[in-house]
Amino acid sequence: MSQLLSENPEQEQLILAQLVNKLGDPQQSVASKAIHYLQQVLKKHPNMQPVVLEEVEKMIFRPNIQSKAQYYSICFLIQFHLSLDDKKLATNLINLYFCLFKVRKKINFLKTLMTLFQFDRFASRRENWSLDFCKFC
Repeated sequence: MSQLLSENPEQEQLILAQLVNKLGDPQQSVASKAIHYLQQVLKKHPNMQPVVLEEVEKMIFRPNIQSKAQYYSICFLIQFHLSLDDKKLATNLINLYFCLFKVRKKINFLKTLMTLFQFDRFASRRENWSLDFCKFC
């Protein structure tokens, strides 16, 4: 697939989307191979980094994405080779990292609240349980 991507620019978007999608494969070996192939593509065509970053970003923030897929995506992104001329790319990477951090933090916070709510509801059997979410956000 990486060879197709490197040699067929007319089908670039479709092939790139398929290859990036393999970062979310449940098998570690498939995700690792996808990282390897994407790195090979970027070695041959370093100017594709912004396009690849955009495609990986789309995958990271898809609804119902597994955290393992996000993990493999970040493992791939931290291996980007940046030069002094890549300021915009570096800024986009940092923004992506912080956005992902915020999203993961919020998801973990909501899971904790739901656990507390369920524990409180079943443990104490109170009927009028309320929580002001504004205090926590």
